[in-house]
Amino acid sequence: MAKKLNILPGDVFNMLTILHEVEGSDKNRAFKCRCECGNTTTVKLYLLRRGETKSCGCKKRNHLIDMNTSHGMSRSKLSAVWQAMKQRCLNSENQNFPYYGGRGIGICDDWIQPEAFFKWAQENGYREGLSLERINVDGNYEPSNCKWVTMKVQNRNKRDNNVIEFRGERLCMQDWANRLGIERCTLDKRLKNWSLEKALTTPKIEQCS
Repeated sequence: MAKKLNILPGDVFNMLTILHEVEGSDKNRAFKCRCECGNTTTVKLYLLRRGETKSCGCKKRNHLIDMNTSHGMSRSKLSAVWQAMKQRCLNSENQNFPYYGGRGIGICDDWIQPEAFFKWAQENGYREGLSLERINVDGNYEPSNCKWVTMKVQNRNKRDNNVIEFRGERLCMQDWANRLGIERCTLDKRLKNWSLEKALTTPKIEQCS
């Protein structure tokens, strides 16, 4: 059996100082640590020894902020998200302004400057390829009303993506079409010519070969 490492309070791993060992949820030992920034965090021992966790997360957040607010800001994809949000809410010349700022959608004071927005993004699951979405489409851009979603999810939630409620269930047209095994354009034709119940309960009609 491997000898148990003697990790003591005060031992330092990068920016983290050991406070005490805690009971882990698995076989991996874990320690409560104090970061140089003053925050405390719990980290698995193997992550400390490998150097995979060097801080409470502040180092990564600060790097993200530096990356987006320095010379690299104009090329950052996250910065592009922030800039686009400001344009559609604050610039009356923007083609999307009528659907955002023009109907009262605003941006919280903290997010007018990029630093707070970048910090929130990092702490709430941002990664390249995700899109910023408001939970309440009539609400503002602010931490309590925003989340990161894939473009596929956002496209389904756009205001022009008709949502149909039938028998207590709300789905967008594409999801109703998928359920019926038909194309969206076919469902659109059905809705124009049939009753809602017939359009959403008639299965795909197979063509005779």
